Amino acid sequence: MALEIGTCKAKILNHSLAVIGDKMAVRINVETEHGDETDLLVFITDKSMGIARAQLKLCGFDVDTTLLEKLDADSRLLAGTEIPILIEPWNGKLRAGILLNPKPTKDAVAHAQAGLRAVKTGNASADDDLPF
Repeated sequence: MALEIGTCKAKILNHSLAVIGDKMAVRINVETEHGDETDLLVFITDKSMGIARAQLKLCGFDVDTTLLEKLDADSRLLAGTEIPILIEPWNGKLRAGILLNPKPTKDAVAHAQAGLRAVKTGNASADDDLPF
């Protein structure tokens, strides 16, 4: 199969540190839920530290407790972790990246819809627990 534009889940297979051009990155090899294999890049630059931190956290890597070099020393440290990815066109090719803001689940949308309607009718209570 070939990568298709859109969002999907992927499982981390392995990872390593890399230098792309003059930028440090974590290269993460994943298998999509459709059986396709692709690489994701998490760039670690002065401007992208916040995004890189969030992406690595989503992958199950805690930068506060684990040294970055561990990603290279143990290339399967995060193997098996499932992450949401976005596949999009870029420079005439398809590029995959970690999706930081995935869409809510159908249940979360249904619960929010019910809460919004309840507010209109006055049936909402302060104890209603919305999932966001």
